[in-house]
Amino acid sequence: MKDSTKHSYVFKDGILYKLALMRSNSTTKTKFIYLPSSMINSLLQFYHNDPLNGHFGVRRTYLKIKNKFWWPKMKQSITQYIQSCLPCQQYNINRTKKPDRLNPIPTPEGPFQLIGIDYCGPFKPTPRGNQYVLCI
Repeated sequence: MKDSTKHSYVFKDGILYKLALMRSNSTTKTKFIYLPSSMINSLLQFYHNDPLNGHFGVRRTYLKIKNKFWWPKMKQSITQYIQSCLPCQQYNINRTKKPDRLNPIPTPEGPFQLIGIDYCGPFKPTPRGNQYVLCI
């Protein structure tokens, strides 16, 4: 057993704890309950499905759990659990816009019926401090 691994766990009062640094710049180790694999699903149900916990997404659920518990591949387990949550899949809207085809712009029938606008710069500042050119 490696020396660093030997000291990263503590067994106290019948509970196994993982000792880890809360922040990378910290020197103080914090105790996290090492959750056995048989209890992971129950914990995720409580932290995700319970009405008081609100079916939050992966990030918020992980942030609530990570301060008290630890198990291998914890974030991956949380992600898989939430992706398989039926109510979340049924009722959560997809907040990312899917790519779509560009629609052609009809050819204008006369001058100034369609204009384009853009800007160029930054350029060397003018005596009045202007650095950009508006192109119409």
